[in-house]
Amino acid sequence: MVNIMEETKKEFNTEFEIRIPKKVVIHNVIKLDIKNILHFANTPMGVTPLMWANGYIIILYPLIQNNSYAGKLYLEGETHYTDLLYCELPKYQPKITAEENKYQEYVLIDVSGSPIYKGISLLLDKMTNKV
Repeated sequence: MVNIMEETKKEFNTEFEIRIPKKVVIHNVIKLDIKNILHFANTPMGVTPLMWANGYIIILYPLIQNNSYAGKLYLEGETHYTDLLYCELPKYQPKITAEENKYQEYVLIDVSGSPIYKGISLLLDKMTNKV
């Protein structure tokens, strides 16, 4: 848990903190190739950036915390994801293009420093026998 400095609390009259989940539960893991994972970046609003961490493009679908039990777990530090989609991409690139459309660029954001994405990439390393 990280608490923001006292000066910020005085300035905004609000206390800020970041709570990293104590436990992350993933209910379904799906490996895709690069062509198929790029389709998930296309939305009605345009192309959304993709998250890259330690050799993987990762897409997470959170479980909606819409009942009191799930909400209680969430507040106690347990986060659930219904699906984890991933593909291997060993080297980070800020942008990639799809084979079928060389004019469509997809932005990758390096989130390797995020505790959740770093943990997931380590889990994927174990699952793919890289460790």
